[in-house]
Amino acid sequence: MTQKGEEIFESRNIARRYLLGQFAIDFLPVLQLDYLANVFGSSSNARYFKMVGLFKLIRLFRISKIIQNLTVTEEFKAFLKIMQLTLYLFIYIHLVGCLWFYVVDWNDAWIPPLDFIDATTVLYDEDGKKILYQYAMSFYHAVLMLGGNELGPITPAENLFAAVAMVAAAIIQAQIFGEMAVLLIIINRDSTAFQEKMDTANTAMANINLSPELQNTVRDYFLFT
Repeated sequence: MTQKGEEIFESRNIARRYLLGQFAIDFLPVLQLDYLANVFGSSSNARYFKMVGLFKLIRLFRISKIIQNLTVTEEFKAFLKIMQLTLYLFIYIHLVGCLWFYVVDWNDAWIPPLDFIDATTVLYDEDGKKILYQYAMSFYHAVLMLGGNELGPITPAENLFAAVAMVAAAIIQAQIFGEMAVLLIIINRDSTAFQEKMDTANTAMANINLSPELQNTVRDYFLFT
């Protein structure tokens, strides 16, 4: 599909457009760069090559076009967009949590606020069983940064990352929750309009003194239709 809305059927043009566009984004995450780094003797930096896989997240931006092209009601599209925004929010928290762990893992100096009392932490233990604990702690503190809570960063890199993450969180919260409010209005639009009709009907029936039985019949008709 071109920018003018013309559909393309020629395989050569489709292939050329893909190679010049999304091919690099789709191809780089497929390469196991961390495995290649281990093979060629750079095992100490192999884990950082895994960050190339972040390019896969760019594919998520195609969800908007998919939702836009669906042949469903506007209310259902609004519901899907809310789910999309919720997914984006969780992805942001996941990324901030992972990046925060990479930053504090450089010198193992940062201690989670809940461990201040003991002045020690097991966050940096190189135990395979600790991975889930490390991720849970990082995810939790990413949520705290989303709300602007103090984490007690120590090094300049930790302070800088926490400041940037909090500023980004404020912008993202305003964007996501603002859009969610608009989408909820769209979802509840029919319900609001129906309630306005019911209020008008109730007022009119009260003004002309209809019997309670007839008023209930009219309300049932509105509910049925």
